[in-house]
Amino acid sequence: MLSKMEVNWICTNYVSGYVTKDDLPGLDEDECIPYIGVPNMVLPDGRLRTFTVEEIMEALEARNERA
Repeated sequence: MLSKMEVNWICTNYVSGYVTKDDLPGLDEDECIPYIGVPNMVLPDGRLRTFTVEEIMEALEARNERA
């Protein structure tokens, strides 16, 4: 379960888009791959908090439920 601070971090800092042939020449012309990413969160003690794909999706879903 994510804390409110973690959900806020993810929702504020995530990026998303699509990777295309311009990014990965091995892809076909009409092929694209969706992506989502979040930078590591620096904790008060200096450690880095990383997030799994599942945690990112959980945070974004929680944000959508509140809207």
